Amino acid sequence: MNLSLDELILADSVNYDQKSIDFQSDYIHWATVNHITAIVFMKRMDFVKKLPSDDLTSLIKSNHLQHVFLWNAMRSYCDNKGYVCYPGGIDVFTDSLISLFPENPQVLNKFRCCLIAKLIEVRITKEEFLLLSAILICNTVSSKLTVPSQNLVSQYQRMYSSTLLQYCLNTYQHFGPSRFTDLLSISHIINGTYESLSQIILTLRYYHPKPQGKQLFIDILDFIK
Repeated sequence: MNLSLDELILADSVNYDQKSIDFQSDYIHWATVNHITAIVFMKRMDFVKKLPSDDLTSLIKSNHLQHVFLWNAMRSYCDNKGYVCYPGGIDVFTDSLISLFPENPQVLNKFRCCLIAKLIEVRITKEEFLLLSAILICNTVSSKLTVPSQNLVSQYQRMYSSTLLQYCLNTYQHFGPSRFTDLLSISHIINGTYESLSQIILTLRYYHPKPQGKQLFIDILDFIK
C-alpha cells in the first residue's frame, strides 16, 4: 500500500507479506522495509502507549531517521562491511541520485562511511547498540511535545542512559566512564550524518523540485530540513 508517513505512525499494526524465493530485492523494497520496521520498533517502546497521537507523531518524525542511520550502520557493521548498504550490497542511494554527484562522490561516501567507521572504531556490542538506540529514540530536543509527554520521554531517556552507564561499569570496570562517553559520542556522528543527508536532499530538490515516488518517501523528504 502507498501509506503516508502519518498513516504508518498511527497504524495499529503492520502486516508483512512473505516474498517468493526468487524475489529480486531492490532499493525501493529495502528502503520501504527499512523505514517501516524502524517506526514499528519505535512504537514498541514502553512509554509510547501513554503518548497522545500528536506527540507520538512528532517524536517519531523528529527521531526516526537518526534511528534508521544507526540501525543501517549496525547491520552493515555486523555484515563486516566498511560502508552502509542494504542487504545484498544494495546501495542506500538510488542510481538517479548518485548521478547528481559525478564530480563530488565524497558527499555520498561521507554519508555511507562516517557512522559505520565509528562503530568499527569502538567495536560496539549489541547490548550497547540497543541501549544507545533507546536513548536516541527518547531525544526530545527537536520534537514539539506537550510538557507531560516531554517529561515522560525524558524520564525514560534518563533510565536508558543510566542502564547503559551501569552496563559499561560492569563490563569495563574503571574504563566504564570513558566507554560510556565514547558511546554517547556516536550521537554526534549521527547528527553529522543527518547534516550530510540534508545537503544531499538540497541538491536533489534543486534538480527535482517535485519528487515522484511512494508517499512515504515524499513525506520523509519533506520533513528533512
